[in-house]
Amino acid sequence: MKALLLSTRNVGIQDQRFLTGFRQRIGTCEFYSLLGEQQNNIRQFFSSFVRLSQFDRIVLEFSQALINKESMFLRQLPHLAMLSIGSDKLEKAELRLLKRNLHVMPWIRVISDNHQLVRQLLNDGYDAAWLRPMYNPDFYYSGRHKRETPRCVVFGKTDDILAARTQYYPQIQLEICQKMEDIPKMLEAGDIFIYWPQNFSQNLCPVIYAMACGSVVVAPNLDVEINAYYQFQDQKNCIFAPDAHTALEQIAILLSQTKLLSNIAQNALEHAQLFSLEQVGSMLGSALTPTIRDPNNYPKKVRVFGFEI
Repeated sequence: MKALLLSTRNVGIQDQRFLTGFRQRIGTCEFYSLLGEQQNNIRQFFSSFVRLSQFDRIVLEFSQALINKESMFLRQLPHLAMLSIGSDKLEKAELRLLKRNLHVMPWIRVISDNHQLVRQLLNDGYDAAWLRPMYNPDFYYSGRHKRETPRCVVFGKTDDILAARTQYYPQIQLEICQKMEDIPKMLEAGDIFIYWPQNFSQNLCPVIYAMACGSVVVAPNLDVEINAYYQFQDQKNCIFAPDAHTALEQIAILLSQTKLLSNIAQNALEHAQLFSLEQVGSMLGSALTPTIRDPNNYPKKVRVFGFEI
């Protein structure tokens, strides 16, 4: 199988490790990172550089605004898929455009790292596939050393954790991390990362980033669906707690049982490899393998005064 992968914005999929994993799974891939002038005239780019008959899959890693702008041309392309990475951060306007694009091209396959979005699209009858969020290992684990005393870092909604610490475990020293980009700066192998968000439904990247540092994640209980997607396992590669008090209790146990802490940290580091660039690239290849829906099986739409009817 031969795929054409076009990107306008994501640095991760331009990494050779991602493309290597993708090619190993899909077969052959031509990759183009479109510049500003090329983005302004997608039709001209295809006319100049692309022979459609050569490709079994065409993958667009475009903004929804660009797809909407070029929809009259893009809807003519065969074997079309849309790649949406970092879609846990999609704004409402972007989501509206996604729905509009799916109205114009209901046959397109949407591949996203937002499991909630994928579930909703599948429930609505669209063709969708989930892709693991990915991280660049260059910024995370690279021979990180264990501290003599593990550091405990809190990320997310810190009030509950800090209040429970003050009341029940004042001896546990906690540090606060406010930005995801600070996670690899603050964590070393064998540290403890307390992820206590207000909403656990979408962005689980901080958990993956902490695992990639070789740290043990302590987090609220997850539902069965999230565990099925991310393959988190309580007491094996992370620690789940029903409330802040129990979370601090688990942390106190980890700090007193260094072998248990070390084992879970090692399992977490190994689990994080599932989200590495090469592994996610391979997963994208798998998501493209099934046959994509045929546009000819859908009613033709006509654009009148800028609206599709």
